[in-house]
Amino acid sequence: MTEERRLVTILFADVVGSTTLGEQLDAEDIRAMLASYYAIAKDVVTAYGGTLEKFIGDAVMGVFGLPHAHGDDAERALSASLELRDRVRGDPNLADLKLRFGICSGEVVATRELGADFLVTGDAVNVAARLQQSAEPWAVLASERTVAAISSAFELGPRIEIAAKGKGAVIASREVRSKLAPGMALRRPKATMRGREDELDQLALIGRRAFRDQRPAFVTIIAPAGTGKSRLLEEFLIRELPSIAPITLTALAQCLPYGNQLTYWPLRQVLFRLVGVPEDAGASDIRERVAGWLDDPRFADLLATSIGYGLGEAPDRADVFAAWRFALEKASYEHPLVLVFEDLHWSSESLLDLVDFVMQAHGDAPILMLALSRPELLDRRPNWGGGRRNFSNLFLEPLADEDMRGLVRDLLKEDTGKTIDAVVAHAGGNPFYAEELVRSITSGGDIGALPDTVQASIQARLDLLPSDERRVLQLGSIFGRTFRLSDVLALSPGLQPTIKALTESLLRHDVARRDDDDHLTFVHILIRDVTYQTLTRADRARLHAGAGAWLESRAQGSESAVAELIAFHYREAVSLLGRQRLAGFNEHEIRAKAVRWLARAGDAAGAAGAYLEASRHFRAAIDIAADDQLPELYERIGDVEQLTLSSIEAYSKALELVRRAGRPAADELRVLGGLLTCVMRWAEGVGQFPLATVDQLVSDGRALARGVDDPRSLAKFHASMGFYAWHVGREGGKVTPEMILECEASARRAADLAESVRDWNTWSGALDGISSCSMERHDWAASREVAQRRIDRQNLLSVLERMDAHHVANWMSCHIGDLDRAAKVARQAMSLLDYAQNPSLILTLIGDLMYTLLLMGGWDEVLQLGDQALRVWNDSLKAIGPGRIAFIAGLDVCRARRDFMGASQFAEALIQMTKDRPGIARTPSGFRAYADSNWSALERELLELIKVGYTRAELMERGISVLNDQHHSIAQPTLEAVRLHVERLEIPLLKAQVLRAQGDFEVAARIFADAGAKPYEARARIERAQSVGLQPDSGAVDLLRSLGDIEYLESHQLGV
Repeated sequence: MTEERRLVTILFADVVGSTTLGEQLDAEDIRAMLASYYAIAKDVVTAYGGTLEKFIGDAVMGVFGLPHAHGDDAERALSASLELRDRVRGDPNLADLKLRFGICSGEVVATRELGADFLVTGDAVNVAARLQQSAEPWAVLASERTVAAISSAFELGPRIEIAAKGKGAVIASREVRSKLAPGMALRRPKATMRGREDELDQLALIGRRAFRDQRPAFVTIIAPAGTGKSRLLEEFLIRELPSIAPITLTALAQCLPYGNQLTYWPLRQVLFRLVGVPEDAGASDIRERVAGWLDDPRFADLLATSIGYGLGEAPDRADVFAAWRFALEKASYEHPLVLVFEDLHWSSESLLDLVDFVMQAHGDAPILMLALSRPELLDRRPNWGGGRRNFSNLFLEPLADEDMRGLVRDLLKEDTGKTIDAVVAHAGGNPFYAEELVRSITSGGDIGALPDTVQASIQARLDLLPSDERRVLQLGSIFGRTFRLSDVLALSPGLQPTIKALTESLLRHDVARRDDDDHLTFVHILIRDVTYQTLTRADRARLHAGAGAWLESRAQGSESAVAELIAFHYREAVSLLGRQRLAGFNEHEIRAKAVRWLARAGDAAGAAGAYLEASRHFRAAIDIAADDQLPELYERIGDVEQLTLSSIEAYSKALELVRRAGRPAADELRVLGGLLTCVMRWAEGVGQFPLATVDQLVSDGRALARGVDDPRSLAKFHASMGFYAWHVGREGGKVTPEMILECEASARRAADLAESVRDWNTWSGALDGISSCSMERHDWAASREVAQRRIDRQNLLSVLERMDAHHVANWMSCHIGDLDRAAKVARQAMSLLDYAQNPSLILTLIGDLMYTLLLMGGWDEVLQLGDQALRVWNDSLKAIGPGRIAFIAGLDVCRARRDFMGASQFAEALIQMTKDRPGIARTPSGFRAYADSNWSALERELLELIKVGYTRAELMERGISVLNDQHHSIAQPTLEAVRLHVERLEIPLLKAQVLRAQGDFEVAARIFADAGAKPYEARARIERAQSVGLQPDSGAVDLLRSLGDIEYLESHQLGV
């Protein structure tokens, strides 16, 4: 015989007035009724996991918590009593029976011999019997301890005190009247929010302004986990928002723990909410509903494409961002829009860029965006929200001890000073930690052994859950903070019979909340994280593989929409497996699926213009791919990583693998065209391959092209050939007229082929090749005209092609001496920065405008843009190319104004650019001389600049200008060489600086005036007057004085 001390809940049910009933009915009728009653009782008690301990006359005694505890046995007993009552009362054959119930929780001693019934003894049994005897017919009385153990899912009557014979104290109880319907049950009342009133007031103020002024506002609430971000948000939405805007449209975007691998996934929830699309809608239904809501077919398709449901061609980030801004503004027109981002620190880079862009709304839009984030977000984006009036970062500090004491006192419902002090000391100002510690104490934990971490406290809480409930959480944690019950059942079908009861138990234990009939959400992300950590690696591998297979089976028709999610699960399965070998786990098959879905995820991200995320997916696929899958993956990286040395490396690897595998000539030609484009077109290709190597690649391509008829492969190769002359010139080789003609013909053929198959980015690249040929002829106007053709079709182009077209148009306008046109094009280009991910190109466009404004006299704006350029540089440390001119322009203005601190920042950036860094092309030494104010070295550099032709014209112009300003006399042989070079180039602004150096100030002033370079016209006029002993024109002096050109004025004895 074995004995166990157990915490159980006892249910007593008895027939009211059984003696009278025996007098009124025949004995056989009573026996039949009681048999039916007992059968129902046994069925109900067993269904709720209880054990029917015995029948005592007319009474039934059920025990909940034996032989296994469920963690919610008190609730099971109440639910069973209510169901038993309702079934008996509703059975017409039992109309003469009336029942009453008593329920009590407490410790008992359970005795059982093998194969025998339980024998349960203890005070809880006696109390339950007494409560049953005191209950009115059909009433259910529960002891105070039982009531304390249940959730708020039951409607309870007032407290009842019962004086029972033999008991030294009254028995406190409450009547259990009914079980509330799902969705009606309220969560346990929370303690009053403490210590966050100032932050709540700040949110309310920002919200009022956003809705009153109809200007979007974005607030990021930043704090470590458990500090109270969610509670502050909840208080704002419930307490403050209704008074600000009684009717609002609120949408939630929840970022997943692996969200940096899911490009725009959180926006699915937002779009479904705005449009009213059910989550399980088919792809065609989603497209139709979005199109019907938006009244703009193009934007509707862009929105659908961004979440993986589009049908059109791959859009660019610029178009996707514009579509989302349009959609959110439209949604706000009917009612103010509140958009909440949970766990923004887990989002993808592209999603952060999109959020940043959307907040720059063009029209009136009452939009309030609220984001919850951990401080890790600022590690990724140190300048998040910086410099924007409608961006605010709200940092939550740990609660003060006094606020923590009030919180803990509310949670404990009693003023136990020692306990409160212990909790406050351990919690460290973290409210969630305090709540977990209080749970531990109220569940019987030892105050002297409080866990030292939130994780330990959560783990202790999870350990108290029954195994099936814990398993549901573990399975759900595979999918994230929010999960479907259908997902859980897909991984463990055996839970199907009890899933409803298990779900109710999880809700009662307050570890999860119900979103709808199929969705549960962990009440805190830390609970999800700790739950996930309880799984072994092998279990995680199996479950992620199962999740991938389950999602894949449901993905028909929406593969692109869920590709990133499926890819994540398969990849996790492979990476978690490590060196283990699991029975029944087909590693080869899982690995192949991971690669296939990672490639699809990369394509989906690329289709939405998220090239950074696309590259990550392709690289992840490469890590686990088989050899025959590698060529396509490396080629895809080359395609999405344009303007980086990584693109050259990827194409080179793809070419090697294609050749090794003996792939078709069309494949090899296509990859070769991509490689040659990167090497010959972009600044990043300078010096990467010797000319002899490039020539061999060109020869290989021409031989391949003769046997290929695929228009896309041919277009890509011939487009690259349009830059051959340009590349030879940059590398110091000899460019002949025949070479230029051949390159131009190749580029024109590529443009025709690309247009025939609607490959607009290759078409744009081909036109850029034509433009480069015009540059080699020094026909700046023709080159600009071709760039304008690209701009005219920019809606068909990627951001990279759009930005490059604007850059060329600005560059050629400066060469022509048309600064007004140069500034206009550069300003248009600035609107593209919000969509770009490549720091080199971003810095180039900022530099274009800074250089143009420097020449025109917009010096204040130069410095404003300079701050932006420095941020780009400091965030990336990778930006190279023509963008160097940004720091030269900023340095010139700071030197002129004697802003030594500002000058040092720009000079340091130029110096850093000249240092050797792994994988980064080196900047010419002339920039170092410029930064160091080493005028002799800068003069020597002028001769080196002649060798690279017109491509360094801006640096030469700046170099001669600063030497003029510093009264540095350029040696005659050098000046003559520069003069001859400038005559060949026919660049007016450069010619004007040479004329200044030669003393021909009058002609120089006219050229500067025609170009609109007012500060330099003024300098030339001053120098002309002083050269003949005349007083300088006051207008010229006043202009420089208004610009703050202290350095020049004082160096020419003109004062300030």
